[in-house]
Amino acid sequence: MNASTARKNDFRPPDARAIALTNAFLNAIKDGPNHPDLFEKGIGKNAHYRLTHKFLERNNLLPIAESVFPDPVMNMIRYYETGGYSESTDVNRYLLYSKTFHALLTVPFFRGVQVVDEIDASTLSVSRFHEPNCKKVVVQPPTHLDWSGNGINSVEAANADNRPDRFVAVCEHICLIRLLVQNGTDVLIVRPRPEWPEGVYTRDISFVIGDKLIRANMAMDVRKPEQDAIKNAIVLPEGIIEGGNVFVDSPNVLIGVGDRTDYAAVKCLQTILGKDFQVIPLELKPGVLHLDCVFNPVHKGAAVIDKNAFLRESDVKTLENIYADLVELPKKEIELLATNFISMGSLFVNTHCKNLVKSLNQLGHWTKHLAFGEILKADGSARCATLPLA
Repeated sequence: MNASTARKNDFRPPDARAIALTNAFLNAIKDGPNHPDLFEKGIGKNAHYRLTHKFLERNNLLPIAESVFPDPVMNMIRYYETGGYSESTDVNRYLLYSKTFHALLTVPFFRGVQVVDEIDASTLSVSRFHEPNCKKVVVQPPTHLDWSGNGINSVEAANADNRPDRFVAVCEHICLIRLLVQNGTDVLIVRPRPEWPEGVYTRDISFVIGDKLIRANMAMDVRKPEQDAIKNAIVLPEGIIEGGNVFVDSPNVLIGVGDRTDYAAVKCLQTILGKDFQVIPLELKPGVLHLDCVFNPVHKGAAVIDKNAFLRESDVKTLENIYADLVELPKKEIELLATNFISMGSLFVNTHCKNLVKSLNQLGHWTKHLAFGEILKADGSARCATLPLA
């Protein structure tokens, strides 16, 4: 019996730590600064707001905090304040935990953060004509991030024996939300469900072009239930399409055609959009998950790319005609999903992608590093984890 056969239907049991942290975070947001026992004011050298033991106990987080910090209540903020990025994995994990618990204190104070059970297009105002500077996004915590067998893409297959630590993944995601709200971005957080194991990748379930919210037609059965989070949106009558294959750069709409999006969807999409947009199909080589795994615009006239990912040389020429500055990235950084960044004024990028950072800086952009090591294990990074509405 081979490994792939042995691993069929082997989703892991729920992670109690990930669930506890997710619930504490969402409850803190729901109740806002008035959350009972969330924080207290220290005295003397500790005269800053801090998490209380009562809050940690109530949310089953105290044992977790005590396993990470010598004094979980007194030292969380202190370690957070050291900030920065280190080459040490242990130090980076320590900083990740510190920032996560600090977010429990800070995020509830931000306006524009909302916890929802679904995204109802009939109640939303949406507008997307260009990729950069998202103002409103949908996210979902990776509380149940998992897959069965060898998964649904090559990266999941490679990580079949190294699946994500879901508690750490939730920490990574909370830090992303914290960066978003600090940047002035409105965030809708969809409550995670066990039946949506890859729901963290909200980019794929829908997309906005102009003033239209269009629901995806997912290719893989295990991900189709995630579409239920999108209500009253436009649905293509035929074809397969996922949001990771869609880029809006008015008047152009770039569509990656390959494993997860087909020409039937391209044809339907052009009909829906009419003359306002020109849909441009770009054929991807087999095995390339989505267009945003190998390409991303930086600003008008500039983009980063892996030219080897495209099936037709003519498609690369098309992109060169649209983007005068088309920067190629090395294979190692492409494998780390270097192109899968998001633009919020600053560019949120993966750590370790030094060539990407250098290229973006040369193009006049500041970058902020994201620790996304666990979420990356299913082949998705910051862009995959955000669905922009405006």
